[in-house]
Amino acid sequence: MTWGATDAINLLAADTSWRGFPELRHCLQRARTRAEIREITDAANREELASQPGFIRRQFRLAVAGSQSTENLRDAITLQFLDRGFFCTQYHAPFGQLAQEIRDVGSGLYRAQPDLVVLIPIVSAYMPATAPYCESSAKTLAENVCDEISILRRNFTGPVMVQNFIAPEARPLGVLDGTSERGIANFYRDANLMLSRQLRSQADVFVLDAAHLVSFSGAPWISLHKSNYLAGCPLPEQLAMHLASDIAAVGAALKGAARKCLVVDLDNTLWGGVVGEDGLAGVQIGGSFPGNVYAALQREIKGLLDRGVILAINSRNNPQDVWPIFEQRPEMLLRKEHFSCARVNWGDKSANLREIARDLNIGLEAVVVLDDDPVQRGWIEASCPEVYVAPAGDPLEMLRFVSCTRLFDSLSVGREDVLRVNSYAASKERERLKTAKGNNLEDFLFSLNLTLEIGSADEARLGRVAQLTQKTNQFNLTTRRYSESRLRQLLAEEGWRLFYCSCRDRFADEGLIGTAIIRERDGQWEIDTFLLSCRVLGRGVEDAFLSWLCSEAARAGMRRLVGEFIPTDKNSQTQGFYQKHGFTPTEEKDGHYFWALDLPAATCRWPAWIAGSDVNGTVSRAAV
Repeated sequence: MTWGATDAINLLAADTSWRGFPELRHCLQRARTRAEIREITDAANREELASQPGFIRRQFRLAVAGSQSTENLRDAITLQFLDRGFFCTQYHAPFGQLAQEIRDVGSGLYRAQPDLVVLIPIVSAYMPATAPYCESSAKTLAENVCDEISILRRNFTGPVMVQNFIAPEARPLGVLDGTSERGIANFYRDANLMLSRQLRSQADVFVLDAAHLVSFSGAPWISLHKSNYLAGCPLPEQLAMHLASDIAAVGAALKGAARKCLVVDLDNTLWGGVVGEDGLAGVQIGGSFPGNVYAALQREIKGLLDRGVILAINSRNNPQDVWPIFEQRPEMLLRKEHFSCARVNWGDKSANLREIARDLNIGLEAVVVLDDDPVQRGWIEASCPEVYVAPAGDPLEMLRFVSCTRLFDSLSVGREDVLRVNSYAASKERERLKTAKGNNLEDFLFSLNLTLEIGSADEARLGRVAQLTQKTNQFNLTTRRYSESRLRQLLAEEGWRLFYCSCRDRFADEGLIGTAIIRERDGQWEIDTFLLSCRVLGRGVEDAFLSWLCSEAARAGMRRLVGEFIPTDKNSQTQGFYQKHGFTPTEEKDGHYFWALDLPAATCRWPAWIAGSDVNGTVSRAAV
C-alpha cells in the first residue's frame, strides 16, 4: 500500500510530535489534483486531532475577510500551515462582508479570536465604476483601505495582513496604456505603491503582495477565470498556494517557529562537482552554466546571512580538500568566516546536525537543510524529523528554493539580527578563552568584561522586544507571544511595565537580548514574561536581570515579586529558575506554576563579574 496523507495524519493524531510532518510534507509535494489536496485537508481537519494535547501547541487561529469570497484560499492555507507543523483553524467572513465584519465587534471575525487577520479588498468595492483610472483615484483607493485597517485595529491588536491589488488583463488603451495618465497598469502600480508607503508607519501590518506573487504563480488568467464569475472568487486557483505560503510565514513567525539556521552541503550544493575528485581548480563556481547557478545560489544564501540567518556546513568530505576552496577560489561569495559552525567529516550527517544544533544552542526545529543527495535527505528526515529538509537536489531547484522560501521570515529585521553572526564567531573565542582558564569558571567570567544595560523599553525598542517574544523559546518562562502593537497597548494601560536588557563583552556587542513584561497589582509585581536570548546563557545575565527586577520592584514600594512558569517542549531548562533564586511555590493552575519572593530579597544577587547600569540611573552595578 502506498503511504498517503491519511496515514501521515493518523501518525500525527497518535503522536503530535514532529514524526509525522516529514511524511506529510512528501504528501503535500506529491499532491497535484484537487482530489489529492482534498484528501489531505479532510484528514487534517478531523475532530479527533483537536483533542490531542499537542494540538493546542500547534494550533493557529486565522480570520480572513474579503470584498468577495475567500473560500478558495481555505485548502491552500491548511496545506501551507501543515508544511510548517501547524494546524490552522480558519474563519472566513461571509461573501463580501469585509466592511461589515470589521465594524461589528460581535461579528464572527472577532469571536474567532484570531492570531492573525487577513484582509482581501478588491478595487470595485472601494472605487465607483465611473471613477477615472488616475493617480488621484489610486491615492483615494489606498486611503480607503487604510481607513478599513484603522477601524479593525480599534478592536483587534494583533497583526494584520492586507492583500494589495492585482491588475486585470484588460488594457482598453492597448499599447498606449503604459504611458497614459489613465492607463490601468499604472493605476494599479500607483495604488499598490501608495498602499505600501502608508502601511510602513503602522506596526504589525504587512502587505500580502499578490501583485508580485501572481507574476510567477502560473495562473493563465488573472481575473478572467471561471471561478471569479461562477463563485465570486477573484483569486485564481494557481495563486492561492503562493498567498497561503506568505500567510503561513507570518503565522509561523508569530508562534516563534520561523527557522533560524541554514545548514548546507558542499559538493554539488555550494559548488558544482566533487572536490575530492575534481580538485581545487575543477569544481564549478561562476562563469557559464552550471557554475553561474551555484554563484547565484551563494549570493542568495549570503542574503539570508545579511538578514540574520545562521549558516552552517555539514559535508562528507576531507577538511584539507574543502577549506582551500573558500580561501583560494575568488569566485566564492561565501567564505569560511560566514559560517558559524561546520562539520566536515565522514560521520553520520544526522549526528553532525545534532552537534551543530547543540553548538549553536538552537533546537533542530530551527534548522533547514540544503543537500543534493536524496539518500542523505531521506536519512536526515527519518532520524531528525524536526529538521526541514529542502526538497531540492538539482542546483536550479536549490536556487529557486532559497530565493523563494518563506521559512526564515521574521516580522522585523533589526540591529540584533545583523549582530547575530558576530555573536557566534565571538562564542568560539569565548570557548578558547574558557579552555585557557582551565577549571576556574569565575576567572573566565571575570575575564569577559561583561556589561549590561537595563532600563524601561521605549518606542524605539518595541520592535525588537516584540521580535524576542516571537522568537525566543528556550530561556522563556511563559512563552507568550506579543506583537508590537499589543506591547504598545500594554504600555498605555495602567499597571504594565516593560523592561529590556542589552549585553556586551570583550568579544561582541550582543545588542538587546532580554525582556521582562511586568504587571503591577495589589502591591506586587507579577512577571508576565521573562526571557533571554540563548546566545548569552551561562554567563549570569539572567541572574543579573532578575536581581535588577527585585531591586527595582522594592524601590517602587512593592512587597513581593511573583513569577510564573508555563512548561513547553523547549523551555525545560528554566523550570528551576525561580526556585534557584529563593522564590517559594504558591500555586499550580491549568499547567501554570506560580512562585513568589518577598521583598527586599537577599537571595537574588547581582553576579560580581558583571558591570551594568540602568539607563534611568536608578540602579548601578560594577564588577568587583
